[in-house]
Amino acid sequence: MTELLERDTRRERPGAARRAPRSLCRACAAELAAAVHELRAPVSHIKGFVSTLRQPDVEWDDATRAEFLAELEREADRLADLIADLLDLGSVERGHLDLVPTAPAVLADAALDRVRGRLADHPVEVDVPNDLPSVPVDAPRVERLLANLLENAAKYSQPGSPIAVWARPRLPYLQIAVDDAGPGIPPHLLGRVFDRFFRAPSAGASAAGTGLGLAIARSIAVAHGGRLHAENRPAGGARFLLSLPVAAPASRA
Repeated sequence: MTELLERDTRRERPGAARRAPRSLCRACAAELAAAVHELRAPVSHIKGFVSTLRQPDVEWDDATRAEFLAELEREADRLADLIADLLDLGSVERGHLDLVPTAPAVLADAALDRVRGRLADHPVEVDVPNDLPSVPVDAPRVERLLANLLENAAKYSQPGSPIAVWARPRLPYLQIAVDDAGPGIPPHLLGRVFDRFFRAPSAGASAAGTGLGLAIARSIAVAHGGRLHAENRPAGGARFLLSLPVAAPASRA
């Protein structure tokens, strides 16, 4: 019976339509497998440290115990960050946004405040004029987007190298960019940096992070009817350029 139904369905749908559900299922399965892999790592580390601390035939000194507990806390924080990012990504993709006209300078200042500690080793240049047009945004979301870009710039550039944030009107969009002076992005990876769980290899980059920061950033941009893309700067380093519509989308009016 199942085979008959499948044959009837194949007759009624064109080839592309038949392949689409299978492609979608494969994509969902791949993303689920990646999420499980990322979740499994901190859980395994936590279990390993707990098992080590509970060995009945070993008495750990206070310094070693404190070191293990610090590692447990770091892994627990990593797990919490990953779960929060996965939930946030799902919420953004479902379109849960509260659009309010907001000045770009306010967005930039709030994002810088979020990650000021991460930028402590970098001189930061800010060129976001106060007279730029406001943009209809879910401010906490766009602040998160910009904070992710700033964290990424700090992560992939050497201490002491400058990071710049600037904004310009490019009607019907407002553009906000984050520039760094790092090694840039290998050209063959430019199309992948926004993939979930993707981490670009770089000698100066830490392995820390969930691999979801840029994926979340792009999802926030798309949810606002905008765009986010990466490019290499002619003078060296990477640029992440956010384009937000100056007018609210008609569907959200």
